Amino acid sequence: MALKDDIYTFLSENTSITSLVPVGQIGWIDVDEQAEYPRIIYQMVSAPPLYESDDQWQRWRFYCFSNLKTECKEIADALIALLRGLQDTIGETYVDLIEKIDESEVTRLENIYEKYIDFRIIYH
Repeated sequence: MALKDDIYTFLSENTSITSLVPVGQIGWIDVDEQAEYPRIIYQMVSAPPLYESDDQWQRWRFYCFSNLKTECKEIADALIALLRGLQDTIGETYVDLIEKIDESEVTRLENIYEKYIDFRIIYH
């Protein structure tokens, strides 16, 4: 299973996330653009070339969306609390460490609020 699928499974089985975002609104960046809110989408942003090492790292961006500014921030805070510092097996992937490396302020796009958080996921 790919890391993107392992991330989906991990998020969709975690009640701190699913209590804020329905499972059907969590997904890879190419989910339906007409999706309902609130929702979380994510994508791999970058990955360095592989070297002679068992460990790899990738930069992932998670977008949180909501019709309410406070809810958007609450979703982002829950995501940060869940992922930052995580060292665990996610699906079939052993994660050595997840580090938060960047985040945006909550911004408004027409009637939707958005915030992104970037994480470095070190795994093997």
